[in-house]
Amino acid sequence: SFKQLRIQGKFTLTLNHLDLDKDDTVSISSLSQPHKPVLLLNASFSALEPVEMSSIDGAYVIITRNKCVQANRTVASGSLSGVIGSSFAPKLMPGVAYSFKSPMFPNQYPLNSTRSWTFNGTGIRGYHLTFSSMDIAKNHTLNLRSGNQSVPLTGSVLPADIVLENSILHAEFAAPVHQGYATGYGFDALLMPLDMVQVIVKESGQVETPSFPALINNSNTIFWSIYVPNVEPKKMSVAILFNVSHHKSAKAPGTLTIYDGNSVRSPVLGNVTGENLLSRSDTILVKLVTVGGNESGSALQLNFTTYRCNMSDTCNNSKICIHEDWRCNGVNDCGDNSDEVDCGYHPTPSHHHHATTRTSTPHSKGVSVAAFVVTVLLALVIGAVGALFVPVLVRRYRAYRYSRFRMLLYLNDSAHVFWGSLGAGSFL
Repeated sequence: SFKQLRIQGKFTLTLNHLDLDKDDTVSISSLSQPHKPVLLLNASFSALEPVEMSSIDGAYVIITRNKCVQANRTVASGSLSGVIGSSFAPKLMPGVAYSFKSPMFPNQYPLNSTRSWTFNGTGIRGYHLTFSSMDIAKNHTLNLRSGNQSVPLTGSVLPADIVLENSILHAEFAAPVHQGYATGYGFDALLMPLDMVQVIVKESGQVETPSFPALINNSNTIFWSIYVPNVEPKKMSVAILFNVSHHKSAKAPGTLTIYDGNSVRSPVLGNVTGENLLSRSDTILVKLVTVGGNESGSALQLNFTTYRCNMSDTCNNSKICIHEDWRCNGVNDCGDNSDEVDCGYHPTPSHHHHATTRTSTPHSKGVSVAAFVVTVLLALVIGAVGALFVPVLVRRYRAYRYSRFRMLLYLNDSAHVFWGSLGAGSFL
């Protein structure tokens, strides 16, 4: 009802069918400004994606028709639905993720729609924000604001994760009406409030749990974003050389996850217990979740430095530094085989994302000539033996197979008759 829409503040108008003739038009405006159309449609439109309107101002839809080409047909049909809230201020807690999406996600968001969120909460020291879907049309934006910083997001490319060292975050989505009336499928975001967060941008350094080596004896979600800048991007590439150590008195080291890249969509490093571990990218995201209790206790320290390599020592396509233990290891770690050039064999695709050590063991550079000659001679001998004895064995096997097949055929025919008779009588 109109009363219900008025309480909600907004409603969505959808024209799911339009069958206009030439020079026919449909205009949509508000009741407060009926002569200022928000949208104007012609015969090129067969439908209109949802558009949000204010329930206070209402919607004024005018259909103007020229001479009718065909009588007794539906020219336009649509529907209305209420909007349940457009401003949100959820109560958040550290370590408990909150999901927020564009209007009507995963369907296309309405034109003229707006949404706003204010995030804060007790004990929150910052946030980690990641996106699993992003499709925002031109001139539409999701604007993230914290303090005096603002980040506008648009387009269909998933952005890098956002790590924020602030307890308050504002998010505002706006899809104003523009020429062409384009819309998109919006966004799907996951926000993680954090007990502790640190963003590091430097060539080398150290991060650690609070008051290290003192143990953390309560539940915490801790997040570090580590980025090493490349001061000479035209001459070299960089990665992160690091090692992780848990204090020897730690009873429960917690759950440690390290992402090799600028998003939790990046590969997870599967083994981070060694020394001199090397990433693939210039960024790692480190997440530590500790568990409270008398028997628990966590203390972690991570040291890192910049690993540099010349452009001649990078993968051809990605320009990632080729790790020393990637060369001629039989695995296509680069993705374009450039780490397996001149090795004498075809590499297998890489399915592992373990952090590798800087030092490596020697690898074979190819197949020796002696081994190749021996292999060819053995193949010739086996082929000659097969040519003499295989025909005899095949004739004996066929004779045995034929007699066995006749017996099986008889049994199968009998079984078929038996089940057919049973099936016919089982419905009586």
